[in-house]
Amino acid sequence: MAKKIAFAFLVLAFCLSMGSVASAQDKPYILTAGAGFAKLLEDGAPGGSFGFLAGMHYKVPSTPGLAIGAEAGYLMLGGEDETMVFDGIPVEASVDWSIIPVTGQVTYFMGDEAAQAMPFVTAGGGLYQLRVEVEASAMGLSASDTETSSEGGINFGGGVKMNTDSRMSFGADARFHLILTEGESTNALTVMGRVFF
Repeated sequence: MAKKIAFAFLVLAFCLSMGSVASAQDKPYILTAGAGFAKLLEDGAPGGSFGFLAGMHYKVPSTPGLAIGAEAGYLMLGGEDETMVFDGIPVEASVDWSIIPVTGQVTYFMGDEAAQAMPFVTAGGGLYQLRVEVEASAMGLSASDTETSSEGGINFGGGVKMNTDSRMSFGADARFHLILTEGESTNALTVMGRVFF
């Protein structure tokens, strides 16, 4: 888990540094990076964990406030530790869930750049890679297995962007993610602080 968190912070730091370089140029782009909380919403799901999303949006010149772009991220959704008994043998099992979303996004910022706070709504769709890692140990032996699947999905939500005098602004958003897994859909929630360049 520590390696996953370190990797996530490295990717987020890279996105922030790229954003500061790009924002030094006067282009019609918005670069954003967010970090915060991610959780599955199904019954019996773990308590949730760290997640991040980063992306780039193009501001449509003919429609003030409208931005179209793409995002990618890594959502660590938490895990569970269980002890099960098979034929009288106790087995320690650890299960971790994560999702890698890669989506196209449409975001609409309400108000104008002169306002201190700009509410926004966003919606998008794309590919969600679901990953489940299982580690089990019993009688001094251990085994692990990883299952991955790629599914289509959508997300929608909203937030607020706090404008500043500098090129960097801060904000927050919340999103609902609906992943079209076979049978019943998989639902997740993300709540993140944001940096806009």
